[in-house]
Formats: sequence, structure tokens, C-alpha cells
Amino acid sequence: MGAKPKRRSGQGHASAGLVGSIADRAPDLPVVVVGAGPCGIAAAAALEEAGMHAVVFDRGCLVSSIAAYPIYMTFFSTADRIAIADVPFRVESEKPTRREALAYYRGVVDARGIEVHQYEPVVQVWRRKGDFIVHSKPLGGDVVETKARAVVVATGYLARPTPSACPARTCRTSRTFITRGTRPSSATRSSSAAATRRPRRRSTCSGTARR
Repeated sequence: MGAKPKRRSGQGHASAGLVGSIADRAPDLPVVVVGAGPCGIAAAAALEEAGMHAVVFDRGCLVSSIAAYPIYMTFFSTADRIAIADVPFRVESEKPTRREALAYYRGVVDARGIEVHQYEPVVQVWRRKGDFIVHSKPLGGDVVETKARAVVVATGYLARPTPSACPARTCRTSRTFITRGTRPSSATRSSSAAATRRPRRRSTCSGTARR
């Protein structure tokens, strides 16, 4: 891989008894969340609330899938159905728009103080000595190494994660967590048939959108 990756130091918080053993494992290390969509942000917010620092990585911008929606798109779901992290989602009409959703999720990140590394894809993950080593590559920069107590994969329903970045033997360990959401409603299945054929490689939150 060339030059030795730079190391990113973790920021520890006192654990607050999250389900499983990750709250007691390497308390000085963060939990890495792969994916900065609604599910990834919600997972990071829950970790922070439980007293564990979360570091979120995304190969694109924050909630990049929503950013790619048509400019004047309106969601099928009401705002309360796609709200996360106990942050109210207030909108002017019955259903939120793309613009309102972008502002909302960015506001959640700011309100909860979540550390997000945009345009920094995770290129490799593996387990070592009971913890995880995560390699990411900032835009135009060198590979950065982050040590983590656990890894949450929240890459989105429509994303195509790189299998080689997370070897199967690593993903089967007890501290790699896969976030899963609901399948698209019948109104959107016709336009995303390819995605719905492979639901096991996708994850999403419960809101669906009108394209």
C-alpha cells in the first residue's frame, strides 16, 4: 500500500452500558461507522448518547443519497417517520422536501456533535488483537489508519460497498454490526428493481422518497 498509513487518535468517553461487550472493550478507542446517511448518523448519535465516541466515514458528502435526489423531490413519508436521534423534524407542509431533509440531517450532526469525515472512503477493515484497524483515504490525501473498538456498516440501501474492504472473516466477528432498514415501498420498487433483488447487501432507514 506504499507509505505507512497515518494514525488517527481516538477520543474516549466513559461507557454507559451499551448492549453487548463493546462498551467495555478498549474504552479509549472510538467506534467507526461506515456511511454518513440517516442510519449511520442515527447509529453515531446513539453511540455518543451511550458514552462512546463515534467516527463516521463516507465516500461522499453527508446523506449523499438524498443529495442526489431531484431538486424538487418530496418524500412519501411524513417528517416524524424519518426523524432520528430524538431531534424534531419540523417542516412547513405535510411531507418534507429534499432540501428540508438535507438541512435536517446536517442539523442533527451539528446538534449531536458527531465527527463525520466526508469524501473519505473506507478502503480496508480488519481485526487485530481483539479490536479493528480501519484504513480510510481522504480526498487527495494519504491513507489514514484508525483503531476502533467496533465497526458499524451503514452503507445505505442503494450503495455498493466494496467487498474486499471488509473480509468475510472480519464481518462475522461479534463486534461488526450491520444496520438494516426496510425495503422500498411499492411506489418506488419499479424504479429500483435492481436494488431490491439484493437486499442483504443494502441498509437504509425507514423513509422512502418520491423521485
